[in-house]
Amino acid sequence: AALAPVLREKDRAEAALREAAAQHGMAFTIVRPGGLLSEPPTGKGALTEDVGVCGSISRDDVAALVVRALFSKKADGRTLTAVDAGRVTTAHGTDGFARFDV
Repeated sequence: AALAPVLREKDRAEAALREAAAQHGMAFTIVRPGGLLSEPPTGKGALTEDVGVCGSISRDDVAALVVRALFSKKADGRTLTAVDAGRVTTAHGTDGFARFDV
């Protein structure tokens, strides 16, 4: 509940980005990191379009995923969640999730 106002504003900002990209023919990718950790990278960072996935991820692993997404046409126009595959929870528990490969 405490994050609700922030999440609403984030959704508005993402909608504005999508609208601006459509108006100007710009490519974009939105990467939504899970809970950010100030720990060394694990190298297990993963991207997914599954909105039921949540978890945490190191800042360095997020940076590596963002760089990969920047150079991938497959990521254009997508909204992706970045999580550490070893620290993920899905709507179905800790079972697997659909990874998005960039």
